[in-house]
Amino acid sequence: MTSGGVSVGEADFVKQALNQLGNTNFWQIAIRPGRPMAFGDLGLNQEGETCLFAGLPGNPVAVLVTFCILIQPLIRSLQGETEWVGLTWPGRATEPMKSRVGRSDFHRGIFSINERGELEVRTTGAQGSGILTSMHEANCLIRIDESRDQVEVGDMVRVYPFSRWLPGYPLV
Repeated sequence: MTSGGVSVGEADFVKQALNQLGNTNFWQIAIRPGRPMAFGDLGLNQEGETCLFAGLPGNPVAVLVTFCILIQPLIRSLQGETEWVGLTWPGRATEPMKSRVGRSDFHRGIFSINERGELEVRTTGAQGSGILTSMHEANCLIRIDESRDQVEVGDMVRVYPFSRWLPGYPLV
């Protein structure tokens, strides 16, 4: 697993190296943050097993999102946790959020339970993939489905609580 070097910049050589050493199964995915991500294999190891490779994005927030959503479930499966599924909850947006049709957007958010016992969620503010405070202040990810370009106040979204996705994160 690497972090950075998988996009299209002048110093992004990881994808080229992966192609020389093995195979790239996919390179870009339709999520934000985290679009540039290389996944493939480096051939067989000494025991004759396929050596998997994951090249995560370089921005810290994009790394955490892709690790939670894609890599952690893979690792758990490889360790024999075949029944593990990351828990998500439906939540009601308390503010408008923007996205782009054709990709899933993962906003960093804060969920809470209102006086009626309903789960509500809002963002942590600015959502740039290099804004570390957006993760530090969050207790969840908010997924805006690829079929939507925006979420209005009161719309339902999927909430990915960190307490169920990040080992060691306090339970809520």
